[in-house]
Amino acid sequence: MKKNVLFVGAFRNQTEDGGYGGQIFACNSLVNSDLKNKYNFILIDTTSISIPSPPLHIRLFKGLNRDFLFKKHLLFSKVNTVLLFSSSGFSFFEKGLMALIAKLFGKRVIFAPRSGLLLEQIKASFFLRSFLKYVIRSSDFWICQGEVWKKLYKGIDIKQPESKFVVINNWINSENYLKTIPKADNKDEELKILYLGWLEKYKGIEDFLNAVNVLIKKGFNIRSEIYGNGSLFDWCKEYIIKNNLENNVFMMGWANHETKISAFHNNDIFVLPSHAEGFPNVVLEAMLSGICVIASNVSSVPELIKDNDNGMIYEMKNVNQLIEKIEILNNDRVLLKNISENGIDNVMEKHSLYNAIISFKKIL
Repeated sequence: MKKNVLFVGAFRNQTEDGGYGGQIFACNSLVNSDLKNKYNFILIDTTSISIPSPPLHIRLFKGLNRDFLFKKHLLFSKVNTVLLFSSSGFSFFEKGLMALIAKLFGKRVIFAPRSGLLLEQIKASFFLRSFLKYVIRSSDFWICQGEVWKKLYKGIDIKQPESKFVVINNWINSENYLKTIPKADNKDEELKILYLGWLEKYKGIEDFLNAVNVLIKKGFNIRSEIYGNGSLFDWCKEYIIKNNLENNVFMMGWANHETKISAFHNNDIFVLPSHAEGFPNVVLEAMLSGICVIASNVSSVPELIKDNDNGMIYEMKNVNQLIEKIEILNNDRVLLKNISENGIDNVMEKHSLYNAIISFKKIL
């Protein structure tokens, strides 16, 4: 007989305004895996409506509806385990309260926080640090996206056992991503650079555009595509016009799953200039697609990327370093090709969906 698992996370195909992120992929990939042969997942969807988030009163209304549904399942659905996937801010407080309530009902609690913004929020708020400690104590397992995050969460309450904090590297399904790596190109040919993500300050989109602008002004033959939306969408459009970049930089709007894969395959370099990340799934997707990744040294990224081997890393917010990395790859297309190939091998070895499923089977 299957065991009932109450799973709170993001299960829609996309947000209401067309977004698609790592949280959606992670939750759906578990639900659709062979875990469903052993566990009956009872789903409560918390997919974000939009980025930026909607007004607080709308979030509170939806949160109260989810709270009612959550307690109803705890009372009547014979739940053995509660699995909670959380983002930052309001999402973390909501899932944290659910963890506390589930423990009062005597349920096993598995908590999986997945947002780089939590780091700054924890530093800035004594209340959040205190609340986080209680949530950790109420959880049977705390899923960490890398060793950096394990060290952070373990430090919140050093009395908690080491076994509670389980590192499960972000995972990816290799289907549809793999492609044949093209032969090394002549350095004078157009270099195609991709940005794909939320258009928010903490994602580093301003750094990205500043770097591309400098490179184009220096005479590099560059085409850049920007996929995504967010509060800085209009700023990006104005920046492109102000700096006469209309023939080189193109705002492409949201990218669904198929469009994203196509973008990876049709570009040479993917840049992740973030100032805050958990463990960015998009880096895994890019590497597996055979595109060379340049990423800031934020959070768990240095655990994933070895500089000049399977990707390139630069100091977060250091636009000059980002420019230097792009220049190196533009002038050495053989290096670009080798890094791309190493990226595929690394993801296939360490970040497969199969490995993640094995880890979740152990704790479920």
